Amino acid sequence: MAQLRFNPAWLKKLPFSTNRIHYTDSHPRSKYPNFDLLIITGARSKSAYLRHIHKKNGKQVRKLIKLADMTSGAVGISELRDIYQDKVIEFQRNNSGILLSRDLQNFTLRDAIDFYLEDKNPQDKESLIKLKDEPFKKQTVGDFILKELEDLDVQEIIKPLVDKGSLYSANMKREFIQRVWNHTVKKHKVVRKILRGYPNPATFDMKDEYGFVKAASTKYLGLEDIPEFFNIVETCHRSDLKDFFYLALYLGQHPFGEIAKMRWDQLQEIDGQIWWIMETGFHKVKKSHQVPLHATVMEIINKYKGSDDVYVFPNTLNNQKELYDQHDFKYIMKQFRAKYQIKWDMRCLRSTFITVIANADSSFKPQYLANQYESNVTNSNYLHRGLISYHDLKIDMINRYMDLIQDKLND
Repeated sequence: MAQLRFNPAWLKKLPFSTNRIHYTDSHPRSKYPNFDLLIITGARSKSAYLRHIHKKNGKQVRKLIKLADMTSGAVGISELRDIYQDKVIEFQRNNSGILLSRDLQNFTLRDAIDFYLEDKNPQDKESLIKLKDEPFKKQTVGDFILKELEDLDVQEIIKPLVDKGSLYSANMKREFIQRVWNHTVKKHKVVRKILRGYPNPATFDMKDEYGFVKAASTKYLGLEDIPEFFNIVETCHRSDLKDFFYLALYLGQHPFGEIAKMRWDQLQEIDGQIWWIMETGFHKVKKSHQVPLHATVMEIINKYKGSDDVYVFPNTLNNQKELYDQHDFKYIMKQFRAKYQIKWDMRCLRSTFITVIANADSSFKPQYLANQYESNVTNSNYLHRGLISYHDLKIDMINRYMDLIQDKLND
């Protein structure tokens, strides 16, 4: 019997078998004493079962309970684990309703981070993985039992950074724990019952404790600095990284949250203009958002046709990761800072985009391009076929912005 961590790609490729083959899920959410989550393949079927092993009259008894037909893929792996956990709880509850599972009573911060990353693919994924394995006294940060974690523990975890004066990094680590705890309480059907009534240990005031207030960055490139930006980026040894820098400047969207996740099906041509149409729920976008793509931008995008069926910019640096994130650019940014003493980073290019457009014309509203406008602002004068908000204004702003960049480069 094979033990492995189930995932959608594996299930899709799993072959049928005339001999029934059992596969056991090794994911932490499936680990209960005396219970297993199985997928059993047949000649034409893939079925999920709960297996319960117990003793009756001194003999070991194995009981299989069918949970779902997985052949068509109608039930996802995460949903299957939810079904499995609910069924396990039915077994493990006495009439008193007390959860007896020792494994889940010992649910750790490591388990919570793994659970979070299973549901999410955040741009700071590597930092979260690093956090759970970070040494702490004679254990690791991930070894903390979640329900026993207190605010003083979190303060001890971030203390080395506080002592170094790295308050921004200390606060980021605190926010990691806060975020993972909140996600577990919200989404984990079993652990949330254990944590009910426990306060989030990472929700303490950094200002009160350490005098730290998180402030937005004021860094940006002035229009006069753009030629130097291009000269520096041109020294990068990889054309794909160069292109990503240029698009961060040209598009003004979040580089790793949005540009890296751009999909081919989001690009639509309307009356000769190509638009990047981000659907509701795309990254942090809580409503649909549309950005016109200039011809210069499309020249870059078209270079990547055929690279991937879904994403415009698949990660060619690391085939273990599907998309680029800031860690892929960490080394080149370090080189830039050392060689050219730059003060900017990729994140501040969004501020450059907004500032240059705002200064170009008093009637321009770059927040419409950056998806920052309020939902109660009327855009009736700029609607186009009910699809593109601020259609004409957005095109005017993008064209002026790109002309300003080109004029400065020509100078």
